[in-house]
Amino acid sequence: MTGQPSETDDRLHSLLANPVRRAVVRHFVAHPASESLDGLARAAAADMDPADTTDTRTLCLALHHVHLPKLAGAGVLTYDADDGRIEPSLPVESENDVALALAAVSEAHRLRDGAGDY
Repeated sequence: MTGQPSETDDRLHSLLANPVRRAVVRHFVAHPASESLDGLARAAAADMDPADTTDTRTLCLALHHVHLPKLAGAGVLTYDADDGRIEPSLPVESENDVALALAAVSEAHRLRDGAGDY
């Protein structure tokens, strides 16, 4: 059926529904290089709305235990917990799709929350 979101679209939107994961993906689309856990936490915090952020240590724990495993499971990145390095693994040709999905999810959250333009 045309016009209906695919299962892949649903998974991508679900994956990007969280502001931390959106910040991580935006970071790696803009900077497709290996990153440390601490560096990624700082970059994500700087990218996020202050209402969605917390201290860097808590963000590192959330990245380590929740967000990075979900993103790794989706093939967006690889995470070596032993050395604390994260490598983006997003195929170059899908960066535009991710950017479009990020924009769509962000807009949906903005509309849902009744926020104005930002």
